Amino acid sequence: VNDQVVLRAENTVITGKNFTHHAEMNLMNLVAQSGLSQEDIKNATLYTSTEPCAMCCGAIFWGGVKHVVYACPCEVLGEIAGDDFLVPCRTLFSTSKTVPVQVEGPVLLDEARVPHVGFWGEEGGR
Repeated sequence: VNDQVVLRAENTVITGKNFTHHAEMNLMNLVAQSGLSQEDIKNATLYTSTEPCAMCCGAIFWGGVKHVVYACPCEVLGEIAGDDFLVPCRTLFSTSKTVPVQVEGPVLLDEARVPHVGFWGEEGGR
């Protein structure tokens, strides 16, 4: 908001023992509790290391964020971790008839692959 980082979140699926605790879900929970105005949320940019999944896209959309920038695309995540239920976020956001979400990415792809290979290994989730 206004060129300032106002909230940060990380993936806590393992540490929180909850499969819904993706970084974007955790961030959108913080947004809901933050007291940010709808105008600030609408004008904010959500930066994420990995393209948001369907669950996270729902939270981003319903939370009112209108601009998303991601690094690792779902196709690359699929190559590393397995490709079950991966849908590009542009596809999901494009189904809105009234509220467009601007999507940019992938960016910094080489850097974005590193944590996934470290977590999933070379063979990934297969």
